[in-house]
Amino acid sequence: KISHDIKLLFTEMVVEKSDTLNKNTSVNYADILKMAKSFSILLIDSEAGGGKTTIVHFKMNDWGEGGLVMNTAGYDFIFPMSFRNPFISTIADLVLDLIPNIRKNIGIKYIMNCLS
Repeated sequence: KISHDIKLLFTEMVVEKSDTLNKNTSVNYADILKMAKSFSILLIDSEAGGGKTTIVHFKMNDWGEGGLVMNTAGYDFIFPMSFRNPFISTIADLVLDLIPNIRKNIGIKYIMNCLS
């Protein structure tokens, strides 16, 4: 396993927010969580190689170091998720794949209620 400093790998990127009229607006990466202040789930989508994984890892690093505390007050967890598994078609499948013991320890219904 190779250890690396995510801050050295992260490059400046332009993030765009689309509204319901498909108007794109440039957004500073630090303001991504501010855009989702009225939502409980934030979905980051782009073409392959667009930097989704990098920005999530960078955000997680900032959050872990306390750098995003003001922007993450409403968030209890950050889950980096890979959607490359063709057998995962629902959020429940994804949660069970990431945390297989959750069914017996907490219960998938409880998790799904938290996500909705």
